[in-house]
Parts: sequence; structure tokens; C-alpha cells
Amino acid sequence: MVGRIARVCIIGAGPSGLVSCHEALRAGLDVRVFERARSVGGVWRAPDDGGLVWNDMRANLSAHSCVFSDWPWERAAELDSNCAIVADALGRGKAELSIFPTEIAVRAYLRTYCDAFGLWKNIEFESEVCQIHSERTDDGEEAWRVTVETAGRMHDARFDYVVVCVGVFHTPSIPKLYEVGDGVIHANKFSGTNDVGEHVLVVGGAFSGCEIAAVIARERNVPVVHSVNKQAWIVPRMIPRRHGSVPIDLFFYRRDLEEPLRGERERSNVEAAAYFRKLCPKQAEGSVMVHTRSHEPQFLVVSDEYVNLVMGGKVQVVGRVDDVRREDGHLICKAGETAVVADSVLLCTGYYPPSLDFLPQIVRDGVRASKDQFVPLLLDRGTLPAYSTDWDTKVPVGASVHRRPLHERMAFVGMYRGPYFGILELQARWVVHALCVRSTSSVHPSPCPPVPLAEVVRGVRREFALRNRKPRPQFPHPDYVGLCNTLAAAIGALPDVDDNRDGVAHMVRNGPVVPAQYRLRGVHADRAAAVAVIRKAYRQSEHQCT
Repeated sequence: MVGRIARVCIIGAGPSGLVSCHEALRAGLDVRVFERARSVGGVWRAPDDGGLVWNDMRANLSAHSCVFSDWPWERAAELDSNCAIVADALGRGKAELSIFPTEIAVRAYLRTYCDAFGLWKNIEFESEVCQIHSERTDDGEEAWRVTVETAGRMHDARFDYVVVCVGVFHTPSIPKLYEVGDGVIHANKFSGTNDVGEHVLVVGGAFSGCEIAAVIARERNVPVVHSVNKQAWIVPRMIPRRHGSVPIDLFFYRRDLEEPLRGERERSNVEAAAYFRKLCPKQAEGSVMVHTRSHEPQFLVVSDEYVNLVMGGKVQVVGRVDDVRREDGHLICKAGETAVVADSVLLCTGYYPPSLDFLPQIVRDGVRASKDQFVPLLLDRGTLPAYSTDWDTKVPVGASVHRRPLHERMAFVGMYRGPYFGILELQARWVVHALCVRSTSSVHPSPCPPVPLAEVVRGVRREFALRNRKPRPQFPHPDYVGLCNTLAAAIGALPDVDDNRDGVAHMVRNGPVVPAQYRLRGVHADRAAAVAVIRKAYRQSEHQCT
């Protein structure tokens, strides 16, 4: 491949696919993005375009975190007025809900991202990747042959690298208990309160379950029954402090905070429960509210209205439903001793990850692709794969020996549970500069050292152990700051907390971690722009929570 530009195939045009495309183009690579839908956005597409959001849904992270480091909301607002409300809220720097983008604003933001960086010409819409197989070029190099269906026509092309960005939320998870016909819908079909009847049972206690139950109870002004299997702490988007409120992400994602849900430094369950009991005083143990047992892993849900609606009797919380039957045109759902009569059951029971049938079997074996919603793929830092013969000692080495490790030919971005914009961007930068650029001509030398196979193997084995962990925490990688720092260190973008050239060292060290911090140094750094964003986030977090 020396002396020519590498060709990169990116599968999916959601946030992870778009940021991967941008970083690859910026590095001078030849990029094609295949998207099976007719628009960008992934889960953020409109409900009538296959998206997994409902009308007016609001993100549970503020615009300080729900953003790529080199495309601030203020610049997006110059191209699309749907971003203006968020940009204005950021400019005011005050504690207000409009700083959390709606689904319409996120879609607009992603479209302006494509406009600003010229991504549209590299995306082929309504193009589904059907098959990928490995082949050798005339000069003996390993390459990928990618077969794509576009408008009923099959065509294929050869690529040096494949980056999979299809997300982990794919097929609705519908428990067999609820396969009773009409009246039962999954949250992926919910676009607003017109989709449900008068008597509603919402099933599932995570973010979508609590938020949708709150939306229906508020807009319909009718009681909603909410069935939850796991108990959780309900935290608002704006965390109340002594002299104001601070966005939840600016409150939790800090280098100076021993965040209670972090993996490597996690507190005991009892300590974490005590922390959240203080943060959520209305959810004292023994109350009628959803609460959590101190000895179990702690779960957290973000919702602004849910707690007050429960306390006001607008939402009735019941336990797990163990029987559903149809009677006189209604659904009778039994939750313990409680019989719930409903004409609509709304399932907020999550999604299975994609099957990835288009990948070669040897790749699917290596990443152990499964329907596991916790760790669907075994990837080093949620990004790099390995052949099973490299990491699983129980798998015998076959006769076919690949010349290059799998992680030097394929990578995954956004393919773990809980992907945030900052992580997606760092994954994309790592993939492009550490895996692709270093293998092309010397015109684009990579500052990143090669990733040793042994390092990838250790990461894959850590994920394998995590998949088998009992009891499981809420997220496989709850340490957002730690994962950001690990990825940033791999590309030379980890901020120096002692570098006080612009007077921001204390803000980086003691303030909230935002994506712009990883543009202070390294490839394509923009220190001046990053400093401005860091100062704005620090002011909002500190001035309102002292």
C-alpha cells in the first residue's frame, strides 16, 4: 500500500459514521460511507425514517457534551435555525433545560456537520452492505471486497480498511410474554401520545421508560402505570446546588470527582447508594418511590418530571409483570398482586444489537458477536478486534494464517453500550491515525505508534471477563473520563493538566471534561478554539454549583 492512498469503507451514517468519515477525509484518505436509510443520524433519525427517538425527545446530556470538539453548536446555528435555541442557551450560560438538545436539534446539528466538512459527497444512501470477504490483491496485500445493494442493484468494491459504525441499538427486544397481538407496541413505534390508548402500561425502567411514562402522564393528564424490573435513582438533567443548578454531565464528568459509578475506581454498592440517597432525597428507602437496594449495583435514570409525577399519583409504579392475557378487549397484566387493566402496553425494553451477518464468519467469531445487550462485541476499548485464534487459548490455530492482525484491517466506532459524542470522536481519531494513516504514503505520516497485538488481546480479554461479570453494573464502561483519557493517550491528545499557557490548567484539572479538552494538543489540535469552549463549560459548572 506504500505510495498510494488507502481506501476506507465506513458502514453507517449515524454520529459515529459521520465523525469517522470526517476524520478519515481530514487525513487525506479515500472514503465511502454506506448508509441503508435515506438520511443521516442513526438512532437520531426521525421516527418516520427509522429513528429510535420520539417527537420532542430531549437528550440526557447537555450541549457541552452532546457535541463534536471541532463543530460547536454556535457555528451549527449559523447554518440551521433548529440549532439556535441550544446555541443561545450556551451563550447565556444559565441553568435552563434548553441547553439539552431535542431530537430535532441533534438531527439539525448532524446535518450541519455534514455541510461544514463536505461529507455528503462521500455518503451513499439507501445502500446496504450485504457481504464482506477478504481477498488478496495482485501485489499480495490483504484487502476487503465489500458487496452493497443500492436500489435493488448489487455492486462491489475493494477497500483496504473497514470501519463498522452501525450502532448497538437495532432490533426491538420484545419479551415473549407480550406477544399477544394488538395493543402492544415497542418504543421504537412511539412518536407521541396519539400512539397509545387511554389506559396505558409502560414497561421498562430505564431512560426511555421513565421519560415516556412522564410524557404520557403530563400530556394526557391521565394516570400511567409503570412496570419496572430494576430499581433506579432518578436524577434530573439539572442538578440542584446551593446557589443554582448545573447540567448533569458537567456535574459528574470531572477529573477531580470520584464518580460513584466508575468501573476501575468504583465505590462499594453501599457507598454509592449513600451518595445517591443524598443526591436524591425524595427517594428515601421505604417510600412509594422507585428506589435502589444498597447492596446491589446502583442504577441511574435521567428524568426531570418523573419523581414528582409519581409522588403526585400521576404515575403508579409496579414491579415486574409476570402474566399478560386478553379479556373483554382489554389487556390484563399481572404484576405480583396488582392486576393492571390496559388498552395499550408500551414496551421500553431495549434493543438487541445487530447480527452483523455481513461480516466474514472469522471476524464474527473473533468479536464473539451476540445478542448480549451489555457487551455485544468483544473489542479492545470498544474499538479494536482480534481473531479468536489470537486471544482465545481454547481455539486451535488453523492452517490459514493471516499476514496482518485483524485490528490493522478493521475497526468499530460507537459499537458499545453508552456511546457519547466525545468517545465516538476519540475512537474515530484513533482508528484513522493509528490504523489507517500510518499504512499509506509518507505524505500523511501518523504520529501514533503501531498498536501491538498483545495490547489488543489484553483489551479483548478484559471485555470477555466483563461480559461474564455477575452482578452486572448498569454500563460496561461507566468511567467516561477514564475511557476518554485512555483513547486520547493513544493518539497523543491527552491534555497536560499542568500546561497553563492560557490560564486553563485548573479548569482542565478540576473542571468538567468536555470534548474540546482533547483538541488542546495532538493531531489537528485547535488550542484557541478549545480554550474558549473549556472556559465556557467551567464557568457554567463552577459559578452555579459553588
